[in-house]
Amino acid sequence: MIVHALNRVCSWGRADRSHDTFSALNRRRARPAVESLEGRRLLSFYLGPSLSRQLSTSAGVFQIQTEGAGAFKVHPAGGGAIDLIVFGTNVNSTVSITQIRPPWHRPARFLPIRKLVVVSGELGNLVAPPVELTGKMTPLVGSVASIDLGALGQKSQVDLSGGLGDLTVNNVVLGPTGHFVVSQDLNTQNPSSLLPLNGGPTSTITIGSMTLDGGRFMIGPDTTGPFAVNSNLTITHDGVLSITRDIADGLTIGGNLVLSDGGQIVVGRNVTGLSVGGNLLVSQSNDGIAVGGALTGLVVGGYMQGQGGTTAPTTIDVGVGLNLSLISIAGGVSGVGGLINANITAGGSISGVNVPYGIVQSTLTPNSPPA
Repeated sequence: MIVHALNRVCSWGRADRSHDTFSALNRRRARPAVESLEGRRLLSFYLGPSLSRQLSTSAGVFQIQTEGAGAFKVHPAGGGAIDLIVFGTNVNSTVSITQIRPPWHRPARFLPIRKLVVVSGELGNLVAPPVELTGKMTPLVGSVASIDLGALGQKSQVDLSGGLGDLTVNNVVLGPTGHFVVSQDLNTQNPSSLLPLNGGPTSTITIGSMTLDGGRFMIGPDTTGPFAVNSNLTITHDGVLSITRDIADGLTIGGNLVLSDGGQIVVGRNVTGLSVGGNLLVSQSNDGIAVGGALTGLVVGGYMQGQGGTTAPTTIDVGVGLNLSLISIAGGVSGVGGLINANITAGGSISGVNVPYGIVQSTLTPNSPPA
């Protein structure tokens, strides 16, 4: 009996001890796992102010930093996008965003910024080539030295009440609510005084491709440096590319220029060179190119086709207020022509016409200022 009782006590002791050991192991295993997950969650999106930090998103890993005065905060905006809030900046401050690593096992893509808030309303440079602005940026006052973006999305809105130096954007697609507006000259540093004629530096606009699908891209008063769209420029659904006064150093389009459904290019005064590497196509009524002053050099590498030509003589595809000189349309459609179903008018003279493939059902009318 005594032995049996001792055995029973020992077995209970072993059972109790094993139960306590198992519970303790469970507690020790559970606690570190929860703490580790919570730590990673807290560190994955730090919301405090920063001068420089790395950001991991579904589009990859990016480095955001400010140079000069100012700091920033980042907030998640859903769908992999962020809101970027910049404060304490001035016209000498730079905000830069670079990609450190693209996403694993996926093609590289832009980091979407839904909202870019500049609390002071002043910024010197925005250098963010891996970024697509998908929404509104705070209107900026004073001169902005440069803007470098990967893309402007359909709903993006940029308003600069001062001038702008250099603009570089890989892809512009502006819908009906999208716009890019510079109220002063497109010229480095001080747009109102540092014009090339005064010995000041010039700026450049370099855009990979541009589609204004009801959107507006507006510069005023002048662009004093080269304006280049490296690929196609398409303006549709009452979209407009507008320069209030002069394009002083030319507008160059590397691909096709397509104007349809009310799409227009409007320049208030003079254009020194309009060059289209591909075809120039004007396909609907109320489309076209309107130049209030003189157009020196209309060069098309392909062919030009208008809205109706001689069958619709009151529909103007290119209208110039003063003289139109040096028209060259190098390409064409075999057996059809190089200038096809188009009407070109000028308030002054039309000179230097060279169309090797021929002018077919088209009119060139000098001394006839557009309405």
